[in-house]
Amino acid sequence: MNQKPIILVTGATGAQGGSVAHALLHNNQFTVRILTRNPRAVKAKALQYAGAEVVQGDFNDLKSLQQAISGCYGVFSAIPFPGRTAQERQQGKNLMDTVQRSGIQHFVISALNDYHTGYSAEQGDQNDSLRAYAKSLNLPATFVRAAFFYEDFVHLFPLEKDIDAYYAFGSPPVSAKLAMMSVADLGAAAISIFEHPAAYIGRVVGLVGEDRSWSEYAAIARKVLGRELHKNKARTDGFRIARMLEMQRLHIPNQLVHLIESYALNPNMQSFENWLIKNRDNIEVVATEMLQLQRA
Repeated sequence: MNQKPIILVTGATGAQGGSVAHALLHNNQFTVRILTRNPRAVKAKALQYAGAEVVQGDFNDLKSLQQAISGCYGVFSAIPFPGRTAQERQQGKNLMDTVQRSGIQHFVISALNDYHTGYSAEQGDQNDSLRAYAKSLNLPATFVRAAFFYEDFVHLFPLEKDIDAYYAFGSPPVSAKLAMMSVADLGAAAISIFEHPAAYIGRVVGLVGEDRSWSEYAAIARKVLGRELHKNKARTDGFRIARMLEMQRLHIPNQLVHLIESYALNPNMQSFENWLIKNRDNIEVVATEMLQLQRA
């Protein structure tokens, strides 16, 4: 009986790693192993119940990394790229060094762009530095550059609410485009990348579900949520989103190519409208909770 190849997923209790781990388990072509600091955590236990092998360890413990990677065909990593601190950058190098020594055949790295976080341009340099480090080790690596996530409307930049309206995140340019996707769609795309190593090793792959102007996203939100969206000048999110728009304009000028490839990798990529319909109740709950906190 042939054993299925093993893929190690780091960050599997988080959004990106969780998306990949669950997609791999559902796909059933690979054995899924996850690395976690706390095997007793609820999300880790749920993945174990679903069929994943759970290994305890972290990026600072080289021995635990070596044990987790031993015998694996591939690795998916959702560690912070670019690292915000010297420690996080060292953790990235620790993982790359271990992958290099292990003989892994395919290393897929989710490399967040600095327009996601509002970090300085120096962070982009660190991102490039880590990619250069992977290249210097001759790693069989694919860097995945995911778009801004729809889920950030719930977790990072939640819509505010009063009696009459939801409020937008400030006042970004209404004509500027912002590439977005659902983090839930990352997993299926990652599987396609693992299934076609010859096509993707050595590449940076952009994943995009939608590429629309801010005014278009607002119109879709009004349609689905059934409320008007107004600008909230008191919030500082507008500056951060405007910065994301500017970073995409300067550094990722052609999202159409990424859109086409993304839907080839995962034909079920969600549109913003479909995602909103699925998550409308959750958005309502979060907005109501924020309103209650403001009134308290």
